[in-house]
Amino acid sequence: MKVSAVGLVAAFALLAAPLAAAPAPAAEPYEIDAILSLTGPAAFLGRGEQATLGALERYVNGTGGIKGHPLHMVIQDDQSNPAIAVQIANQVFAKGVPAVLGPSFGATCVALQPLVANGPVMYCLANVIHPPAGSFAFSANPSTKDFTAAGFRYLK
Repeated sequence: MKVSAVGLVAAFALLAAPLAAAPAPAAEPYEIDAILSLTGPAAFLGRGEQATLGALERYVNGTGGIKGHPLHMVIQDDQSNPAIAVQIANQVFAKGVPAVLGPSFGATCVALQPLVANGPVMYCLANVIHPPAGSFAFSANPSTKDFTAAGFRYLK
C-alpha cells in the first residue's frame, strides 16, 4: 500500500486515537516507537526524521498533549543495518505495540515486511518498497515503481 503526506497525518491520528481512548494516569505519556537510521550510511535520513519527530512531540506537548497526556517518541537506532532493524523490531513488537514508525530506508523496511504480515502496522519512511495488498506495511509516499510508471505515462 502507498500513503501520501496526508496519509502520514491520518496514520498518526490512527495511532493516537486508540491511545487517547485508553485510561491512563495523568503523568503517563503516550509512547510511539520509531526505528530510524541515526548512524551508518542512511544516517542523513534518520537524523532528519528524528528532528521531525522531535518537533512533532514538542508541538503536541506544547498544545496540551493527547487528551492531557504528553506524547513521547521512543526512537531507536538500527544503524542502517537490516539485521539490527529486525532485532529492534522484534523487541518492540514483543511489547504489543499496535504500530511502529520507520525504518528509514528500503533495505530495513524490506527486512521488516515479513514481521508485519499479520500486524502490527509498520509505517516505512522510505518510498522504495511496494507493500503487498493486505499487509500491515505502509510506505510514506508512492513507491518508486509507481512514481516511475506515472512519470513515463506523463512523458508519453
